[in-house]
Amino acid sequence: MPFTEGTRVIYPTENGSGSVGTVKSFENGIYRVEAKDGKAVELEEAKVKEFKAGDFKPQESGFKHKGAMLGGFGF
Repeated sequence: MPFTEGTRVIYPTENGSGSVGTVKSFENGIYRVEAKDGKAVELEEAKVKEFKAGDFKPQESGFKHKGAMLGGFGF
């Protein structure tokens, strides 16, 4: 079953890392996701996973100050 509009999702980027966005629509196996920079990205259903707060770890984000809070994700 497809994710509903407004669901936070994670998806692979061209450079192989992951990015988080918000589902705007789903049609014919293609998600339209709003990326962090506000741009719309179209992705195949198989490439999109539901985002959970623990999906990014400090060492993956490149953020070195583990005690700080960023965007509510608790890095």
